[in-house]
Amino acid sequence: MNFILWIIIGGIAGFIAEKVTRSNHGLLTNIIVGIVGSFIGGYIARILNFNLAGGFIDQLIVATLGAILLVFLYQQIRRLEAERPANYQTFSRPIVKAGISPLGRHSSKRMTRPSAMASRKGCRLSGR
Repeated sequence: MNFILWIIIGGIAGFIAEKVTRSNHGLLTNIIVGIVGSFIGGYIARILNFNLAGGFIDQLIVATLGAILLVFLYQQIRRLEAERPANYQTFSRPIVKAGISPLGRHSSKRMTRPSAMASRKGCRLSGR
């Protein structure tokens, strides 16, 4: 019974958050946003020492406020990603300048296989 109440409150809270933030989600996303929002709202209410009776309306208000905060933060992150310049370089790509690899070797060739390194040194790799 408690799980069904989570789904109902999550669906209503997600729907209200969707309308307030002018976003467009489906029913499943609204339920997920509402349930996650209830955890976020409950955590914030606990930090701010709000004493809630634990009724349906209290849970719905807390879940709705948490869901609105969650959707708002998601929209802000997406907006920042969209405004990032096209030549913005992340840390996932290695930076190679003037033939110097990130490992400090002065070579323009990149060795990608261990067998290439072994053949350069004149050794043979074995499976043992």
